[in-house]
Formats: sequence, structure tokens, C-alpha cells
Amino acid sequence: MDNVSFDIFIPDKPKYRLSANAILVICFALCFLLHVSLTHYVKDIDSICFFAFACTFIILLFRSHMCIQPLNGYFNGRVYLQGKHLMINDEEIDLDSIISVDLALNDFSGQKAIYYHSLECRISQGVNNYILLDYKNGNSKKTFFRMQSKNSYLLLADFINSAVAKNKISRLRAEELIGKQNLTSQN
Repeated sequence: MDNVSFDIFIPDKPKYRLSANAILVICFALCFLLHVSLTHYVKDIDSICFFAFACTFIILLFRSHMCIQPLNGYFNGRVYLQGKHLMINDEEIDLDSIISVDLALNDFSGQKAIYYHSLECRISQGVNNYILLDYKNGNSKKTFFRMQSKNSYLLLADFINSAVAKNKISRLRAEELIGKQNLTSQN
């Protein structure tokens, strides 16, 4: 079994940022106010407002397809996985010391959102993956990490198979995570 590692991502508290959607709404409101207040003074204000709004929309639309989502947090440490052993930074965790484990493996660096009804950036940083551990003492720990490529989740197959064998994760959930073809047969 290979030793697999991922960068740990620690999310920051949400900060307010002026979004592309808000910029478009502000542009629309300004165009409307200009139309209402200057219709009697400027002959072609409607055309100017429509042109400004259309240009803003087109620029934001193209930008959304090419920019990477901002990273709201920082990287600190690594998650190491080998067989039934898990190591988060310097803390070694054996599957026998936990009640259950769950993972989210649905995001990778460079992934583009397909059904996205927004003008925000569509290309992902790959940091919306996590390992959730429920300890026997009642505590739980959620650790976010970055996956670099589309098939990085397959690197976790040995760990997930070990967790299934120890009844720390259900076989059905493991199938959802790594696919039925990557599960080892259960005796």
C-alpha cells in the first residue's frame, strides 16, 4: 500500500466581497437611475445605458469562464493515508480509535462548474474535500484537503477499503466515493 498525501486546507471565516452578480445589479440600477433622471436632458441616454449594461454583462460572463475561484483560507500541513492508518499533520490516527469516518471527494483543482447560474468564477481550487472522523470520546474532527486532479479520489481506495473492512464506513457509501469496481471483495 502506497503512502498518499494531500495538502490540508484551513478555511477562513467568510469575508464580504463585491461579487460579479452584485456589480451587474449595481450597473443595472445606475442605468435605470440615469434613464429616469436624465431622459429629458440627454437625447440618447437609453442607448448609452443599454450599451453600458450589455458591455458589463458580456465582460463579466467571459470572466466567469476563465477565472479561478478565490481561495478563502490557507494551506497548513498534510494528510497522510496508508492502508488503515491516517496521519493529520503529526497526529497519527488508527481506524480502531474512531467510531466512523466519512469523506467528501467531489472537488478537484481546475474543475469547472457546469450548471452554474451566476457570473462568479467557475474554476475550482479543489479544496472542498474533507475527512470527517467521529472519535469514541464523542468528539469529531473535519479536515479539509485539496485534490489536484480529477481521479485523485482513487488514491484513497486502500484507506476506504480498510475502513469498510473495519465497519467504519458503509459499503454503500464507499461505492459512492470510489466506485464499485474499486472496492475489494468482502469475505
